[in-house]
Amino acid sequence: MKKVLTALATAAVLAAGCMKWNDDGFHGRRDGQEGRDDGSKDTLAPPPVPVFDTVLYISAVEYPEGYDWVRDTASGLVEARIVLYRDSVKLLEVPTGFSHDVSPSPDMHRIVDGHLYTYFPNDSQTVIKRDGADIIRYDVREVIKGFMVEDGHVHTLGQNREVGGGIAYRIDGEELFLRRNATVIGEPDDGGWPTGALYKDREAVAFAYKIGSIYYIYHDGQSEEIRFHESPSDLYDIRRVGGKTYSLARFKSYAYSPAMICDFEGPVYFHEGQMKTAGCGIIPDGSDFSIKHSSPSGSGASWYLWSNGFNKSVQAGFIPYDFFASAGCVDAVGTRNGSICFTTGGMKKYISVEGNYRFTSSRCGVSLDGKLYALLTGMDDYPNLVIADGRVRSAGVNGVLTGLEVRIEERSQSSQ
Repeated sequence: MKKVLTALATAAVLAAGCMKWNDDGFHGRRDGQEGRDDGSKDTLAPPPVPVFDTVLYISAVEYPEGYDWVRDTASGLVEARIVLYRDSVKLLEVPTGFSHDVSPSPDMHRIVDGHLYTYFPNDSQTVIKRDGADIIRYDVREVIKGFMVEDGHVHTLGQNREVGGGIAYRIDGEELFLRRNATVIGEPDDGGWPTGALYKDREAVAFAYKIGSIYYIYHDGQSEEIRFHESPSDLYDIRRVGGKTYSLARFKSYAYSPAMICDFEGPVYFHEGQMKTAGCGIIPDGSDFSIKHSSPSGSGASWYLWSNGFNKSVQAGFIPYDFFASAGCVDAVGTRNGSICFTTGGMKKYISVEGNYRFTSSRCGVSLDGKLYALLTGMDDYPNLVIADGRVRSAGVNGVLTGLEVRIEERSQSSQ
């Protein structure tokens, strides 16, 4: 039975703490105003001009100070907490563990509109919390593949953990769409899709799934079968972009190159001849998109971005974890020569970071106004790092950086 709860966030420990930064921050005022001291004795001051700025919300799985979370020799005995920061200020901590219905796993929490959401399948239910407080419980155990919040309502796309249980699209835990024996196409951490396998296109909710060998797209409240000119041997992605359905697939008649199908028209191939490719995916940018794909070469894999009928080669030796796009600009986080590397300016500049670092998930990368923001978790005593538009600073968190949200917000007087 579904329960929508309105309890206060008593489970969250509000903390007046700060993350340790190594500089004065990335931010610049957006109001264009300078401080004023003209010696006037007027007692009536003009009303303050709102100051808007780029604000970073960061989530992490944090361990007690001094504990070596990489070795984790006391696994299960040392309590991990999920923490949420607004820039360097800690907003809250949420305890993890089965008794709290909260998992420390990075793929089971996310930041939405400056709030920390967690989801957890216990022995009999799926439990969703906001800032540590229960908001939704329903009596089905699901893996959440897509998650978004619209007008205060929580939308989820869940894969039932029971064999044959299928998938369900829910709003606030209430089932709106159910398909038995179905499998979701997509993952909660699909790069460039911050809400995972569930998303909106032209204000309509959309997601893809399959039953057996038949693929479907759900949009505008309707489910539609995807029709191909022949059965695909591999299917990489299905998405709605700009009101059209795009599929990425590979077919036996054209053995290696993937093809794009738009609204069930004839396939468009990315390569002529038998160039084997893989790792395909659609990277959204508003009503437009690019396509990532790779092909093997003598030194490993060569990556490409396909857009408007042209392939753009990624720098040799660069192996991307994922691509992120905004304002017509695509950038990436990956590795080069064994080191973490990120790009700026639409992949015009490649910047390597010395040391041992991990890019935890695609939710640790965001593109806003053509600028790449990313989180890197340091290993072997290297500090955690925050990247913003080509600049790097360390973040003093003893644990794993798990998620990032970049917002334009008004700054409080105390932070100006």
